[in-house]
Amino acid sequence: MTPRTTINFVCTLILGLLSSRYLPRYHQSVITTLRDKPWASLGIGFIAAVVVPLACTLLFATVLAIPLGLILLVGFFILLYWSRIYAIGRIGESILTRLRPASSRTAAFVLGLFIYYILAVIPVIGWLVVPLVMLFGLGAELIARKQFYVTARSQDLI
Repeated sequence: MTPRTTINFVCTLILGLLSSRYLPRYHQSVITTLRDKPWASLGIGFIAAVVVPLACTLLFATVLAIPLGLILLVGFFILLYWSRIYAIGRIGESILTRLRPASSRTAAFVLGLFIYYILAVIPVIGWLVVPLVMLFGLGAELIARKQFYVTARSQDLI
C-alpha cells in the first residue's frame, strides 16, 4: 500500500465510523436504499456524475456564476467522497449478514472497508470497483436525501 492509499483508508474509516455513530438513521437509510434500489442508485449516480460537472462547466462559462460553480463543484466532490462510505457499508452488510446475522453496523462497515480496499488495489478490478462504488453510493445518497426532504416537507419541518 502506498502512503496515499493508507491515508485514504484511514480517512474513510474515520468518516464511516463518525457517520454510523452520529448520523445512524441517515446512514442506515442510505444503506437501505442501496439494498432496496441498487440499480436505481447506480443510474441516478451515473446521471449525477455526468450532469453536475456539465452544470459546473456552464456556470464557469458565465463569468458571473463562477463562485456558484465553485461551490457546486466542491460540494459535489465532498458528496462523491462521502458517498463511498454507504456503498462500503452495504458491501460489509451483505457479507456479514450471511456470516453473523446479528452483527453491528460498525462491524459491517469495517469489513466492507477492508474488502473494498483489497479489491481497489488490484489493478484491473480496482479500476472497475472504485467508480462503481462511488456511483452506487452517490445515487443511493441522492435518493435518500430526496426522501428525507419529502418527509421533512410533509411534516412542515422545512
